[in-house]
Amino acid sequence: MDFSLTEIIEIIKGSNDGIDVERKLQVYFSNKISDMMQVVLESIDDGLAEEYKKQGYRIEKRDFRTIQFLFGKVTFKRRRMKKEAEKALYPLDKEMGFISRETFSPLLLRNIAEIASGTVLRKTAQATALLTPFTISHTKVKAVLDTVGEFQQNYTENHLLDVTKLTEPKEKKNVPFLYIEGDGLMYKEIKKKRGEIHRIQIAEGVEKNGKRTRLIGTHYFSSTDSTEVAWSLVQNYLYLNYDLTNTLVISNSDGGSGYEFDKFNAIVQGCLRHEHVRDTYHVNQKIKQRLNFVPELQSPLKKAIQDHEWEAVEAVLDTADSIIGDEQVAQLEEQIRRLRGYLSRNWEYLTPIYKRGLGEAAHGIGTCESNHRPYSYRVKGQGKYWSKKGLTHVVYVIEGLKNGTLDRAIIEQQPEYKKQVSASYKAALKAAHKKVPHQTHEGVRHGSIPYASRSSSTGNLSAIFSY
Repeated sequence: MDFSLTEIIEIIKGSNDGIDVERKLQVYFSNKISDMMQVVLESIDDGLAEEYKKQGYRIEKRDFRTIQFLFGKVTFKRRRMKKEAEKALYPLDKEMGFISRETFSPLLLRNIAEIASGTVLRKTAQATALLTPFTISHTKVKAVLDTVGEFQQNYTENHLLDVTKLTEPKEKKNVPFLYIEGDGLMYKEIKKKRGEIHRIQIAEGVEKNGKRTRLIGTHYFSSTDSTEVAWSLVQNYLYLNYDLTNTLVISNSDGGSGYEFDKFNAIVQGCLRHEHVRDTYHVNQKIKQRLNFVPELQSPLKKAIQDHEWEAVEAVLDTADSIIGDEQVAQLEEQIRRLRGYLSRNWEYLTPIYKRGLGEAAHGIGTCESNHRPYSYRVKGQGKYWSKKGLTHVVYVIEGLKNGTLDRAIIEQQPEYKKQVSASYKAALKAAHKKVPHQTHEGVRHGSIPYASRSSSTGNLSAIFSY
């Protein structure tokens, strides 16, 4: 069980190269740690057996169980015990939080799901095999991803959708600014259908780090069902966490279905002030699309919008209209008409932030599109098609990672993973600690020889030992 310096040296001597050395040492250390964990678990089981006997339990049998931890596979023996008129149980499994028939540890489940949320299943299996002492199939990766994704989904719904569980918090945050953005992300469903991930994000501001900035106080919300579900999540989250009485809310969207001004306004009732902005990225995309036949007029139109001068906008569009040739007249006139209508409908929301007297609040919006990337990189491209259920699990794992709630979701949805504090467990740990006595290991000693000068006798001696 103990680490042997001689064994390690023999491994190094018998290896072909640096890569071979590290591979063999990985196996060696993994096996040693697994052996140590086996002794510890069996010692705890011995202590638990004695404690449970005091409660009227008797031993039925003792059998093996194997659990794959991040550091290696551990096979250990534990007792099955029975009490009159009660179901039989394994005290070690119960007190340690080992779920029946689950072969992976909670940390391993979580880490595999995190990798799988950013790359395809086969790559996740490959990465796991390269970086850990065990292998896993891509079908098992899929099962792990679904399990953890369901944990996060249940956690989110329990905390933000189930109104029977919403309670008035003791203290709410008061922030000067709150930024809310929403946008949809399309994906391909099985049987060539089109689905949409409905996304909304909030932030409390930005923080500068040199030339770069990052959002602070963020929280992200997603739904593969509808925008109504996504808005319910946001509304309940704001209710639980913020007092908006003295808060300036700035919302931003492309104005598409489900992301109109009234959707944002409905969830921030009672705020100090609400300003809605039409997303610049989507406005520029609309201009590029409608004026594709006169690209030289795209920049003047953008400037006119930035200056918020409608007469200048009309002048650019009239110029574009006059340039149309005889070919495709009707089609190009329709493009200009639709662009004019789009800008007219959204003119109020196209007022630049700096013209609304909002000062420092100008920074912090327009990031929703870039925050699509963790989702779009995983669910789009490379011929990917998704079932609704499978995509939902991936989305929730990504959301749990971004919000920092994934660990809590796993623990809450599997109460067995919570650290036990029962009297029997404490007594068993104490007994195991006595059974495996502590050994103090003294490391390699380092020292130096003081000397006055390099040419002195002690200086020469020190130089000899330094080689």
